[in-house]
Amino acid sequence: MHNKMAEELSPQTFRKSPEAVISYNYYDIARNTGYVTFYPAVVSNGNYIAVTNNDLCSEISETSLNLESGGDYTTTFNLTFIKHQTINGDIFFNIPLVLQDPNSNGLTASIEIKIYKVVGEVETQIGTTTTSATLDYNSKPSYVRGSVGLKTNISNIIFSTGEILRVKIKLTTDCWISAMGHNPANTVAFGSYYGYLNAGHTQQSWLIPFKLQ
Repeated sequence: MHNKMAEELSPQTFRKSPEAVISYNYYDIARNTGYVTFYPAVVSNGNYIAVTNNDLCSEISETSLNLESGGDYTTTFNLTFIKHQTINGDIFFNIPLVLQDPNSNGLTASIEIKIYKVVGEVETQIGTTTTSATLDYNSKPSYVRGSVGLKTNISNIIFSTGEILRVKIKLTTDCWISAMGHNPANTVAFGSYYGYLNAGHTQQSWLIPFKLQ
């Protein structure tokens, strides 16, 4: 009887739960990296972030500019790391745009993306990429929606828990109206400033390569 009670009261051993497993969208075997797709969004507290859930509806589905003389604007998104990771390889960006100008058959815009590692209050630039496009139309007013693809290479940049990958996207154009989409759910969200981008044309995506662990 005594031995049975001692057995029942003996301490139990529990296995440590495994760390969360990252779900990769695809792999680059040559570089030993896995790609994760992130979707920029604006959440209810006004933060511009990037998430992996494309069911999320952004509070604002686009950033837009409505000036007869054109101009430029920069939108900044932050990706905060919750575990130690290393970025190594080409980052691919897909940027949905709309351009309109009632006085021109040729619509021109350029996009510049700058990438930073942020530790505390210190920003360190680790990458940049630029592209431009001219879209020609034979009728007025010219109005076009589409996506622009860019890429830049990041070589073995280590991010620790709590550090931030910051992406600044600058759009420059001489068009009257321009807008850049950033809604993971690819819909037009309530609260959008103008709604120049239709549903199905608001999802922006980044493919980021992480070293496999």
